[in-house]
Amino acid sequence: AGLHGAALNPLDPDGYSVAAFQLPLIGKAEEGLRIIERANRLDIPEGFHTWIRYFCYFHAGRFEEAKPAYTEVEWPGASRLMRSLMGGEASVGKEMAKSISAKWRTARSGPMDWTNRLIFYGPLLVRLGLNEDALWLLERCTEANSPPPYDFLLVDPDMQKIKGDRRYSKALAASRKYALLFLKQADAARAQGEYPKQLERPLAELRALLEQPPRG
Repeated sequence: AGLHGAALNPLDPDGYSVAAFQLPLIGKAEEGLRIIERANRLDIPEGFHTWIRYFCYFHAGRFEEAKPAYTEVEWPGASRLMRSLMGGEASVGKEMAKSISAKWRTARSGPMDWTNRLIFYGPLLVRLGLNEDALWLLERCTEANSPPPYDFLLVDPDMQKIKGDRRYSKALAASRKYALLFLKQADAARAQGEYPKQLERPLAELRALLEQPPRG
């Protein structure tokens, strides 16, 4: 969908950003970097695209390039945690993460707040050894009826480290149910000629993923 938006308006960085930030979540950070560089070539102020570039470098393991790309223009807490992990300062990152997590427990939050926190912070929490905090976030997503992407839970190497927990299994089932609902709605829109042809390939990929037996 992000690439479809970028095709409609190649001078708007949002489409590139939407596409690129999803790819590290399913182990394709290098592909995300190739897309986001197109946004960074545009003569525009710092924004989400700048942060996504840093995010992709980190998840690609390209730390020497991630360090000069550092930015806090979006998600400053996650930026600092990534920097602590790259700098070999896990103990500093752990204390920082505990403080951030404590604030979430008293903050007023909507469904997408929990999903975004899980996507941007969940893998970092696991890397810092804070599995319980990551699982707590995962449970909040399930309770808020805003599960994370199904393939993210199946593929992300850090999230795979907590898949033995019942909270992971419950979230995976909720994510699968949500994806099946989307597929049903997309099929209905396509039958009425209201689904862009450019999105049919990812729709087929989603269908193939959901036809596989549930894992986790």
